[in-house]
Amino acid sequence: MILVVDTNCLMVSIPKLSATRWLFDSLKSGGFQFGISTEILEEYEEVIGQFYSPS
Repeated sequence: MILVVDTNCLMVSIPKLSATRWLFDSLKSGGFQFGISTEILEEYEEVIGQFYSPS
């Protein structure tokens, strides 16, 4: 299965106590094929970077 994951869905799946943590864990373990483009990757980097930056 190939999945394209919305940025907001990815964001809420990162915390360890999240009900959707299975998504992040599956992504890390290769549980599915990850459909991604350069534009999507840049959006992930921007949004996740802003949220988890030290400032």
